[in-house]
Amino acid sequence: MNEQNHETVEKTAENNETSVVSATEEKKKDKASLKTRIITALVLLCIGVPCILIGGWLFTAFILIITCAITYEILRAPIFNPKNMVQDEKKEAVSEENPKENQEDVKLQEEKAEEIVVNNESEEKILTKKEIKAQKKKEEKEERDKLYEVITDYEKEIFRNRKFSIIIYVTMYVMMISFVFWLYTNPSLVQFSGDGFSIIMYDIRISTLALAFFVALLFFNVLIEDDFTVHHACYLFTLGIFCSIAIQSVLFLRYCPEGLYNLMIRDESEPLFHYDNFMEQCLLLIYVVGGALITDAYAYFVGRTFGKNKLNPRISPKKTWEGFVGGCVLASVTGIAFCFICDALGSPVLKGLLDINHWYWCIVFSILISVVSVLGDFMFSAIKRFYKIKDFGTILPGHGGLLDRFDSVLITSLVTSCLILFIVYSPWNALIK
Repeated sequence: MNEQNHETVEKTAENNETSVVSATEEKKKDKASLKTRIITALVLLCIGVPCILIGGWLFTAFILIITCAITYEILRAPIFNPKNMVQDEKKEAVSEENPKENQEDVKLQEEKAEEIVVNNESEEKILTKKEIKAQKKKEEKEERDKLYEVITDYEKEIFRNRKFSIIIYVTMYVMMISFVFWLYTNPSLVQFSGDGFSIIMYDIRISTLALAFFVALLFFNVLIEDDFTVHHACYLFTLGIFCSIAIQSVLFLRYCPEGLYNLMIRDESEPLFHYDNFMEQCLLLIYVVGGALITDAYAYFVGRTFGKNKLNPRISPKKTWEGFVGGCVLASVTGIAFCFICDALGSPVLKGLLDINHWYWCIVFSILISVVSVLGDFMFSAIKRFYKIKDFGTILPGHGGLLDRFDSVLITSLVTSCLILFIVYSPWNALIK
């Protein structure tokens, strides 16, 4: 009996050692992943920042490349790929925001090893409450694994690693590019200078005829292709339209500040306003994009330090309420300070709207950007969960695809642009004069 007890204790100790080793490996992976993410972010800054600052046709070409890459990621998401399946159902992922959970699990296992009690008379092991919970958890996990295997086999049978036809690919690329740059064909909404570095946009729109043509093409493919379903058509239409107008909003934020003020905000008695250089014209885009990205960064570090309560484990198990609140508060304060500092230096983010004289709009937009960026992250995470994919792509090492990294930027740009246009082109215009 003593030998059996000794063997049980040894096995438990071995399991604890294995857990400690895996915890150490996870920490090493986290450090390596963080290093990769930082390097990728620096490369992105080196490429993207010059394009944003210079603007003109250089930034337009940059957006064209981004549009093509995002279109490819949208087309790849519904396609079954076993190598890209989410592994959360097969193993408990260690939260990047709260690595302390893994240490707590190791301590729990060590406590269970000390609480093993053996009944000498019946020679049966008496389970503690913690061991009973662990056993139930293990049984539930086995049931989930079985269900996961069944679902996976079913999906393999349906999709068989197939791809969309060349017709669908051509349709998506042509329509998304045309949606994003359709305004460039309308002289009343976009103005170009002779040097190609000065572009002014006054609105964001999508052609109604092109929209109807897009719907017709998708559902025509539903009729002629057996593997292309209504579900696929609705998915491509919804995400294609959203991403197209969101990317167009990024162009609008870069090219609207000077023209929008002179056309709609400025009083007739005031002289025309011009930024001293093209670098000052990109402050609005930097404000919005930077606000979305810095919210994610703040939430990450606050969540790692204080995160305990999960925000929505069904969609994004790594996010916590502490990270969400901390990220929004810190990002909002940073955004407000950015607006005030830029205006104090003589280069307002958006003259007549985001300056010291209209401090209340600075507060509203800064809070809105931080909150909406989190919602955008959840929206694309829900899509990934539905299609059981970990990332939309692999173009950005450590981050995944462009949609994985800039999902919050897209929805934030769209919502911010819509609010600016609503204020400027509506009766609210009186509030900013």
